[in-house]
Amino acid sequence: MYDLLIKDGQVSDGSGQPLRQVDVAISKDTIARIGTVESKEASRVIHARGRVISPGFIDIHSHADLTLPIEPEAASLIHQGITTAVVGQCGHTLAPLLDKTRTEVIATQTPQGVTLPWEKWSTYESFLNYLTGLKISVNVVPLVGQEQSADRSWDLWREDQRRKK
Repeated sequence: MYDLLIKDGQVSDGSGQPLRQVDVAISKDTIARIGTVESKEASRVIHARGRVISPGFIDIHSHADLTLPIEPEAASLIHQGITTAVVGQCGHTLAPLLDKTRTEVIATQTPQGVTLPWEKWSTYESFLNYLTGLKISVNVVPLVGQEQSADRSWDLWREDQRRKK
């Protein structure tokens, strides 16, 4: 028995051939069968005649890290079919928050009219743990912005230089 059956939807196989009408059966989080499947073989059936069945899209250049802490449902992404967001783009991330740059990062990375819960994290690990606890509705592929990591790298280099003297 399949958990979900999407019946009579249009599917593109990526080969350039025209869309074809098929059923897509899903077990847990895996596509188990594509073809003709009887409705009685599934616990739940979605009738998709006249609609396209598509996997989620990956937004490879997202700034959703600025909104996910306050809107974990990510409705603006989900409504576009985006199920994975690559965040931390353009060298900017909300973490790590170093003591010497914390005020500047908060001032430059807070979207206008928004209050982010900056007190909830300081390290990148604590930022990711915070996001995980929110049960965000999309997959997140986090990148660490080079601005914060470069600041930390310079600090480590300077410390190393001082020790060598």
